[in-house]
Amino acid sequence: MQQKAIVLVTALALGFCHLCSGYPQGNATRSGGLINNGDAGAALAQQQYLYAVQAQQQALQANLAASQQATLERIYLKDPWRSMNGVTNYAAGDGWFEFQGLPQGACHDGTIFKGKWGAVLTVCPVLDQTHTTTAQNSSANQAYNQKTTSPASAAPNGTSMNQRSSQYSQGISDVSTSHAFYGDDIFIVANFPYPATQPYQEMLAHEAGYYTFTNVDDQVVTMHKLDYGLPCAKMWSSEELAAIKDRIEAPKKAAAAKALQSNQDAADKGDAYGLLRMGERYRDGEGLEKDLAKARDYLQKSADAGSPTAAEELKKLPDVHVSQQTTAP
Repeated sequence: MQQKAIVLVTALALGFCHLCSGYPQGNATRSGGLINNGDAGAALAQQQYLYAVQAQQQALQANLAASQQATLERIYLKDPWRSMNGVTNYAAGDGWFEFQGLPQGACHDGTIFKGKWGAVLTVCPVLDQTHTTTAQNSSANQAYNQKTTSPASAAPNGTSMNQRSSQYSQGISDVSTSHAFYGDDIFIVANFPYPATQPYQEMLAHEAGYYTFTNVDDQVVTMHKLDYGLPCAKMWSSEELAAIKDRIEAPKKAAAAKALQSNQDAADKGDAYGLLRMGERYRDGEGLEKDLAKARDYLQKSADAGSPTAAEELKKLPDVHVSQQTTAP
């Protein structure tokens, strides 16, 4: 009898422990023998907040990609075809660089700039008041002229070229300030077709090595050289138009493909937001072929994982015939 009592007490104790194991642990509170739903509500709110943050981050990335795409289109549309050495070239790709700056004057070999050049989308003006910039000053440009012994080198009023150039530091006269600072690099752009009377930005030119000359002070000056090329017309075939469009849209397509892969990877891991996005993509045909059956499957999985948005979208989704339903991978 005593042994049966021990067995009964042990069974009751084990049963009680088993029942207790189903309750939340830690700081979960109970009232009247029931679980307090406050913790569950807080967890759901936190999950919804994380979904919102993730959606905001993806929206910011999409806006950045769209902004970069708009800038690329704006740059490439400026004189897209250039004639160089008798060959018509599309101004994009290897060897083409973006430049900006203030023209310091023109010589027979090109236009000298004070500014900056580099890979496309890496060059932009600095908007501040801490840099002194250069206003157009024709007399300052004389310091860039190559040395000559012809009578024409004499300046007005009997002032020699050397005397005039000594008034300036290598032909750059810091006579005004501006909110836009373009850079301190000095370079020459051959075949630049526009007036040297204003600053330029988002321009393209081809790499052309270096330019060396002796100035009026018997100084050997070497600077980087870019070649703008001669803007020209191009007769477009349908194949060429398609190829250029693909090239321009390539960054946008790459960003869209990256976002799709990110959503698919998250969905494969059971992430509610990833499942939601894949459901929306199949519903709208966004980056994928429209498939309402797969859309419903993904949205249902997202709703089961706790997404209230997916649950709402499921209510709006049209019914799909059972024979057409497929299971999402």
